[in-house]
Amino acid sequence: MTVVNKAKGGQVTLRFETTGFANLGQVNAIGETVTSMRITDVLWSANGGAWLIKRGANTVLKLNGNGIWPLRDNNIVVDNVGGESAANIQCILTAGSGSLVIKLAKDSTTFTRQY
Repeated sequence: MTVVNKAKGGQVTLRFETTGFANLGQVNAIGETVTSMRITDVLWSANGGAWLIKRGANTVLKLNGNGIWPLRDNNIVVDNVGGESAANIQCILTAGSGSLVIKLAKDSTTFTRQY
């Protein structure tokens, strides 16, 4: 997992090429404590398998093939049940090869998301 961008307040962008995870502490910027984050955009490629995206114990997305999904633009919330927005995000590549870019809106001690 690579943190592409984690500017203080607002958004964080994560990139996965293999199975991995991120927790709230990994997306903190200097002087910020992230308390929750919600998936807003997903771009993926899964060749010979699928990406499973989990928040805590719950699978919130299963992504096959290739695609771009602007969740926020379509007013879709996939990780808003049972405290999922405060849970770690785990991305599992079930087989084959692929890449995954996820953009998340952050709530923190310095910023409250508008989504």
